[in-house]
Amino acid sequence: MNPSAGELPPRIATESFQLGRHNIPAGTLLSIDIHCLMHNPKIWGDDAEAFIPERHEPQRLKQMTNNVWSWLPFSGGPRKCVGMNMAMAEMRTILAMLLKRYEFDLPEGSIHADKIQLRPGDLPLQVPLDMHIRFAKRY
Repeated sequence: MNPSAGELPPRIATESFQLGRHNIPAGTLLSIDIHCLMHNPKIWGDDAEAFIPERHEPQRLKQMTNNVWSWLPFSGGPRKCVGMNMAMAEMRTILAMLLKRYEFDLPEGSIHADKIQLRPGDLPLQVPLDMHIRFAKRY
């Protein structure tokens, strides 16, 4: 899974603090790399790069003994994306409409057959490299 934004907007540490075994001095620019967090094998296992939608089912997320902040498609906390609820509703509606009316697949020989290839240098947005999809009307 690829987040729409590769990292969160940076913040500046207003005071020195300890982060794990690292000393962070005041004035340090800090940012969270969401892409690395959401693809971390220490959190998601050796198949972290695999597309396994079931790993995001609510009951499985509750069982995670790792960090609950490991899945951040819209960030989290009081500064999370204000458009999250609308985006989720729109995605469900559009996906339902597309699945009802079309069959779709990747063309033969697609570079995305095994894994979605991303365009380099498009951070913070994650953009697929030359993505072509075949649509066929169901009716």
